[in-house]
Amino acid sequence: MRIIVKFLNQKGRLSFARTLAWRWRGQMASAFILLMACMADLPLWADGIRDVWQTVPDSIVPAIDRVRRLEMLDLVDYKVKAEVKNMLGSNSVMDTLTADYLHITISASSEMAISLLPCGDSDSVICVLRTYMGPEPDSEINFYTPCWQPLDAAAYLPFHSLSESWQQLVVRPDTISPERYGELMTLVRVPLVGAVMSCDGRHIDLSLSLPMQGIDDRPAMAAIASCRRLTWNGQRFVW
Repeated sequence: MRIIVKFLNQKGRLSFARTLAWRWRGQMASAFILLMACMADLPLWADGIRDVWQTVPDSIVPAIDRVRRLEMLDLVDYKVKAEVKNMLGSNSVMDTLTADYLHITISASSEMAISLLPCGDSDSVICVLRTYMGPEPDSEINFYTPCWQPLDAAAYLPFHSLSESWQQLVVRPDTISPERYGELMTLVRVPLVGAVMSCDGRHIDLSLSLPMQGIDDRPAMAAIASCRRLTWNGQRFVW
């Protein structure tokens, strides 16, 4: 009798151990599947601008959903105009696509350029340039990791934000006296900065926009406004 009871106890413990093992194995399998699903659309690095465009969050390009973004790439491959209907009811066009740069005309009032920039010995950096076409162009620049985590723009620009760069975009020509130049500077109320990225993504040309200036002051303001170029040096954009 004791032998039978001992055998049953051992068999019960063995059955319990097997049950735990199967449950643990099932939990690990579920966790692995979940991890793979999460990583499917979130690469640890970007092989090129196509990967960047496929994984861009909807919050960054709300007017073009993922299906339409992928459709744009297909149209480029078919060598036809990469034009799709956006969420605003108008058309968006992928004008340019290279290995590490793309340009999108989102609507008649906005456009976007994205470049994948090499950054030293580390991974690449994504640079996103948006321009809004109001009375005058108004641009903004943002930086992200290849996984679309926001980065501090001040680490990659010679200023904290594009709107702060406007004083670097004015210069006094010889035809304007210092006194008149000082007067004109006091008239700058709502300075906007327009930016254009080169097709290789390595250069950004900045220009001053002054939408609120009076008609009489526009010629003089145009005389002091200048264009300057930012160049990527492998670590950051510099003048």
